Amino acid sequence: MVLPILYNARHAIELALKMAIRELKGMGVLNSAPLKNHDILAHWRHLDSSNLGDEWLKKIVAEIKPFVLSLAQIDEDGQEFRYHETRDGDRSLRGQSVANLAVIRESLNLLQEALKSLMHRLYCLDSERKGGFFTPDLSRNDLVRIASSLPDRDDWNTPQFDCVKEDNMIRYSIGARKYAEALKLIQQNRETRGLIGMETVLRYLSDDKARLLTEKHLALWPPPKEGSKPRIIKASEINYEAMTQASGRERGAIQELLDQLSCQEIADVSVAFHIGLLHEIPEIYEVLLDTKLETLKTRKSAEAELIHVFRKSNFRVDLAHGLQRLGRIQLARELLR
Repeated sequence: MVLPILYNARHAIELALKMAIRELKGMGVLNSAPLKNHDILAHWRHLDSSNLGDEWLKKIVAEIKPFVLSLAQIDEDGQEFRYHETRDGDRSLRGQSVANLAVIRESLNLLQEALKSLMHRLYCLDSERKGGFFTPDLSRNDLVRIASSLPDRDDWNTPQFDCVKEDNMIRYSIGARKYAEALKLIQQNRETRGLIGMETVLRYLSDDKARLLTEKHLALWPPPKEGSKPRIIKASEINYEAMTQASGRERGAIQELLDQLSCQEIADVSVAFHIGLLHEIPEIYEVLLDTKLETLKTRKSAEAELIHVFRKSNFRVDLAHGLQRLGRIQLARELLR
C-alpha cells in the first residue's frame, strides 16, 4: 500500500522541481535546463545553490528540503517505490521495517501546500518580471518590501535610514553597490516612489477629477453600515418610486461626469481602476493606457467605458487601489476614508 503512495509523492516533487528549473530558465533566472534523470536531490540542490533573485521563492525551496531529503534517502532514483521487487530480485524497501501511514498522510498534506506555493510563486514571478522592475539579486516583490521599510526620501540622510540599510543588506545578502542599485530603481518606479514619499502624477487624470468621481460614486452607492448583513428583498417590499428617483440621480451624475471628462481622462480612469481591480503591475501603466486610448477613439465608446466602470459597486475602492499603485498615495488614502 505504501509503495504507490510514496512513489506518487516522489514523482510530484520531481515534476515540480523540473518545472521550476525550466520556468526559471525561461525567465532568465537560471542558465541551464533540468537534468534528464530522476535524482530529486540533485534537482533540489540545483535550485537551492542558484541565485534565484527572490526571497519568497528561496523560502519555498527551503520548505521542500525535508521532503526531498527524506524520500531521496529511502529511494535515490524512484525504482524502489515503483516496483515491489528490485532489479536484483530483492523485495523493495527491504531495509525499512515500518511505514506509518498517518505520519505519511500528514507529511503529504504539508508537501502539497509547499508545491502549490512553488507553482503560485513561479506564476507570479513570471508576471512581475515582465515589467522589468528587478535586479539579478532582487525580485519586484523584494524591491517593494525594501521600499516599504525605508523612511521618506527626504530622510535618507538620517540614522534611521542607515539602520534600515544595514538590516536590508543582511536580509537579502547583498552588498552596498547592489543596494545602491536597488535604491536607484525604487526611486524610478511609480509604486515604490509613492512608498518613499515621492508621488507621481497620472498622464491625464487630475486629483480633482478623481475626487469628483469618487464623490459622485459615494453619493449614489454609500458603503453598507458596519455590521449590516445581506438580505433578500421581497417584491412586495420594493419601492418603485424610490427606484425611479435613484435611477434618475444615477443618470444625472453620469451625465455630469461625461460633461467634465475628456476621452483621455476616461481612459486613464479605466486603466487605474483595472490596475487596482486586477492587481496589475504599474510598470505597464503606459502600455495599458495607450492600448485603452486606441479602443476609445470615439466619444461614444469613451462614454460607454465610463458608464461601465462607474456603475460597479467596487469602483471607488479599486480606483483608489489603482491610484495607490500608480504613485498617488495621499490621494488614494483620501478617497478611501
